[in-house]
Amino acid sequence: MEHAVPGPLRIYAFAEYYPDPFKPYFDTQFADWVALGHDLSVFAFGTWGDVGNPPVARYRLAERTAYLPTGAAAVGRALPRIASALVADPRRALRALRAGTGSLRRRALHAAQSTLLPSRAPDLCLVHNLTTATRLVSLRRLYPGARVALYYHGGETAGAMAPADAMAAFAQADVVFTNTEYSARSLRERGCPPGKIHVVPLGYDLREFTPPDDRAYTPEGTVRLIAASRLSVEKGLTVLLDALAAVTGAGQSVICTIVGDGPERAALEGHVRALGLGDRVRFTGVLPRNRVLDEFAHADALVLPSVPTPTWEENQACVVQEAMLSRLIVVTTRTGGVPESIAPAMDRFAAAPGDAAALAAAITRVSALTAAEFDALGRSNRAFCEARYDVRSLNAELLALAFAGATGHDRSPVRG
Repeated sequence: MEHAVPGPLRIYAFAEYYPDPFKPYFDTQFADWVALGHDLSVFAFGTWGDVGNPPVARYRLAERTAYLPTGAAAVGRALPRIASALVADPRRALRALRAGTGSLRRRALHAAQSTLLPSRAPDLCLVHNLTTATRLVSLRRLYPGARVALYYHGGETAGAMAPADAMAAFAQADVVFTNTEYSARSLRERGCPPGKIHVVPLGYDLREFTPPDDRAYTPEGTVRLIAASRLSVEKGLTVLLDALAAVTGAGQSVICTIVGDGPERAALEGHVRALGLGDRVRFTGVLPRNRVLDEFAHADALVLPSVPTPTWEENQACVVQEAMLSRLIVVTTRTGGVPESIAPAMDRFAAAPGDAAALAAAITRVSALTAAEFDALGRSNRAFCEARYDVRSLNAELLALAFAGATGHDRSPVRG
């Protein structure tokens, strides 16, 4: 489908953390816009660090990023930057006074944030994640002529959000994007007006994924599994280790590489030792993007064993599409938006979340595949993603929808 793309645009993108090695889709989205000539600035509340993902360096994305305070201590550290901004443009002081609502402390925080945001208005503010949006409820006041879009990635891993905060974020947005029909239902249940909601998945630069045509699977009969995620409870990696113990105990030749880091790493390494899997499981830590893709190139199947929590459930599960683009089999749990984000042929390798025996059975089904079946399924997975997840068409669709119906400039930038 062709989409009318307004531009070139001035885009302000907001994220909770950036750069963020756990969310390479930010790099892909931002890089595509810069490559197309849009004037992009990124604002975040922190960073997980730049691990060397090529798009960050190629398009100088870290240099395009500025950081906003999230609390009193952060405001204190930002005072020199706030003072410099006020000296450069004293009008920011008046804007800061109009910035916030709520308690005095919250108004002071919003005032500090507004002082550090550019005086020059953008055409589009794109806010990634509901948590980020609740910290930026003054965007409409700061930039009344700009379009404001929220990208909803799903629930909150850190705990429940006050309904009033979510409603304020929905009210500020002209349009609300999300990855899957599952998360669109979640938005409606949380009170987001249905007319604002559009399902536009996150996309990938297909040129990044170049598996060789003669890709080999299961060398010497060993199935090479890989898991790539933040090492946290909701990712279900303990369940994966229990499933591996069952599979290897039954005599199957399986090894697993776990890419990533997080609060559960020490516990997971201890669980590996307790299960006697030390020669079957390898932890790599956080890797640059090209190294992750290299790990995919030397694996046969990705495993995503995510489990739901009271406030979060896996949504698009972007690592699954990355694996399919690399022509891997994907073993997933049937949770959240995952079933609609995998190729239909992969459903037979899906399991109930939290069920180690079911996950072991799915891995056993993978182990039974012939080399020809691996190849055919891998090519089918690649074709599935090429048709649905090209960042160029998805970014174009997102921008077209963000400006569709905008008063006085249907799908056109507000400046100029």
